[in-house]
Amino acid sequence: MTPHVLILDAITSQKNLWEGLRKAQELGQARWIPRRQITMKHKINSIAVVVGSGHAGSYAGCKKVLMIDKCPEDWFGGNGYFTAGAHRTVHAGLDDLLPLLEMPPSASEVERIDVAAYTAEDFAHDIQRLASGRADEQLVKALVQSSRETIKWLRERVGVNFTLSYNRQAYEVNGRIEFWGGMALSVKEGGKGLMESHARTLKEAGAEIWFEAKATGLIVNNGEVGGIVLERRGKNVRIKARSGFEASREMRTKYLGKEWVNARVRGTPYNTGDGFTLAQSVGAKMGGDWAGCHSTAWDANTRGLPELYLCKIWQGNFAAARGYAFQIWDAKVLDHLRKEEYDDGVVKKAWAQSIEELADKLAGAEWGLTDKRQLVETIQVFNDAVKSSPRPEWNPAIKDGRSTQSHEAKLTIPKSNWALTIEEAPFMAVKVACGITFTFGGLAIDPQTAGAIPGLFCTGEMVGGLFYGNYPGGSGLTAGAVFGRKAGKGAGERMGQ
Repeated sequence: MTPHVLILDAITSQKNLWEGLRKAQELGQARWIPRRQITMKHKINSIAVVVGSGHAGSYAGCKKVLMIDKCPEDWFGGNGYFTAGAHRTVHAGLDDLLPLLEMPPSASEVERIDVAAYTAEDFAHDIQRLASGRADEQLVKALVQSSRETIKWLRERVGVNFTLSYNRQAYEVNGRIEFWGGMALSVKEGGKGLMESHARTLKEAGAEIWFEAKATGLIVNNGEVGGIVLERRGKNVRIKARSGFEASREMRTKYLGKEWVNARVRGTPYNTGDGFTLAQSVGAKMGGDWAGCHSTAWDANTRGLPELYLCKIWQGNFAAARGYAFQIWDAKVLDHLRKEEYDDGVVKKAWAQSIEELADKLAGAEWGLTDKRQLVETIQVFNDAVKSSPRPEWNPAIKDGRSTQSHEAKLTIPKSNWALTIEEAPFMAVKVACGITFTFGGLAIDPQTAGAIPGLFCTGEMVGGLFYGNYPGGSGLTAGAVFGRKAGKGAGERMGQ
């Protein structure tokens, strides 16, 4: 039997094959094949082909699924491995989230945790607010309305070990643990734990996976996608029957701008826009914000370590030829820095007992500061602006209104909340560069089926029209799960499964 459904998965990461693979295992028609055992003569009997190893496939009712990925087996999971595992969802508060957790907190701990309800209106508003109202309303609606049931499905069917995101989304204030920003769920051990869950479930389901297999073309008959051409071990293979482009210097320059040519790729190096090229070749419609991306600031002295978790940075800081900036803190906030982001083994730090001493140290060849005087003056201007502004109690769990803007002083780049002077020794600096996680432009899809054209479905980073300019943290993984399930259901219905 020849396959006649193709699903493109952008993230090479994690989810959503489980329903179909469980069904395939029940029917005795799916099996796990180690990469070293696959040969060019291996018999293919797949109905659905997934391009990209995860976060997309949810094939309810498919009799057999073949997953292919151009990455080596060691890179299974792609960008999913590099995330914190954060999932944004509609919920009614802490009591609604407790059943989703692998290990719920004790009763005494529950009493001191504050998690405000996050409604469908809140979720949709956050997406549109950050997109300046440009996000496709039907895509937003589909994501928001399906978010809670999809998270439940991931917990119950996939076995994802959800936990409360104490380390990233909560602060202890006056003895209470206050969650902020609407998002409260993460995954035990972050992206690593997430991918371990998915790899285990795939293996249990008997998934057939080909690594180091690059999709090079689509087979179209009578206007419908009916198969795929791939290259493996230097040979072309036709199987009748991925991704964002952040790792492609050429596509970054073309769509994001020339200043992005040297951006550091935070996650997988295999997301080079191949899926867009394939889809365009058969007439799929492009959509969304092709000039936008999720940018990050991370240690300029390392390559593969985690980001410093700024979902949106002022990109002009990094458009300069040298492409780096400095983050500076004083003693007041050092204890509030996250260990997983600023621990000694994660970032390289410069220490000093005064701003002048810090400027001298950063001006050395090791750090690359070019103007010591400008750094000292910048800190002074910042401190003066903070002192001239109203100073309510500093509270990192809410937008506390402590800013640098007043009638007496206004900074060109304002700090709108949590503004504290930088004047108490010791002082610490980290050199950061511009990183890129994923891009926002993609394919136009049907919000209910994730279909792009007949026979071709799309999910993950390849979906266009959902995010513009910026996005609410944690909504990317949720969107991949939601539209992955829809793609699987759409594919199953198309094949009468």
